[in-house]
Amino acid sequence: MDIKDLMILKSVAKNKSISKASDELNYVQSNITRSVNKLEDELGTKLFIRHSRGVTMTNSGQTLLSYANQIIHLLEESKRVITSGTEVAGPLRIGATDITISIRLPEVISLFSEKYPKVDLSLNTGYTTDLVQSVLEYELDGAFVTDPVVHKNIESIPLIDEKIMLISKSDKDFSSFQNLNEEKLLVFGEGCTYRKKTEKYLEDTGITPHKKIEFNSFEGLIGCVKAGLGVGVVSKRIVEIIDTSFIDCIELPKEYSRIQTVFIKRNDSADFKALTSFLTIAKKLFH
Repeated sequence: MDIKDLMILKSVAKNKSISKASDELNYVQSNITRSVNKLEDELGTKLFIRHSRGVTMTNSGQTLLSYANQIIHLLEESKRVITSGTEVAGPLRIGATDITISIRLPEVISLFSEKYPKVDLSLNTGYTTDLVQSVLEYELDGAFVTDPVVHKNIESIPLIDEKIMLISKSDKDFSSFQNLNEEKLLVFGEGCTYRKKTEKYLEDTGITPHKKIEFNSFEGLIGCVKAGLGVGVVSKRIVEIIDTSFIDCIELPKEYSRIQTVFIKRNDSADFKALTSFLTIAKKLFH
């Protein structure tokens, strides 16, 4: 068993396909298969179940993957810490929700890139639940998510408080939350904290929207609100930067509307210079 085998294992698990792992790693497919077979022979157990749609990891495979993630992370982290020395350089993998990356991070990224040009910064977008998982699996060095994450391996650093707003085209009769019974609710995906808190409020008050429509970007959601499609769930910060001349806004009750943006990282990861420098700038510019 060597590091190359573990990296192949990780890729096959992520892609759920030997052929897709082959494409991702730029290896011939036979080498991927040989590496997986080698691990299975060495451990005396099946790591994947092969089927027509690809592969599915067994319980043994999941256990090995957990250790593989840690081993790969430690190797990459040791290289990064040793080679950077006193210089702020090397790879930095950051995740953020779509709203954060579009509204709050551009200034942070611009200043950081200007100040530390030797850092190879990569950004991934996703919902809070997906970003938390990526941090736990060492795929991201850190991520901006909504609300503190309670997990023994995660450290949450509070940055800024937000509020949830419901917005609709101003010619709609949306003077009361009860009107949602007759409206389409425009929301982000299942992993979105804004959506979860709004749905919790609606559930507690017995309000059932006529229909829910999911969006992957806030630009698309805002556009459909302006077109009169339905009522959108957004942060107050979005309301502050868009043209609201044709939009009405209602804030959720206080106990449901408050939401916090935090930065999370694994608490067993080294605080290497690129990450601490990025976080310092983010803390300064988030407002």
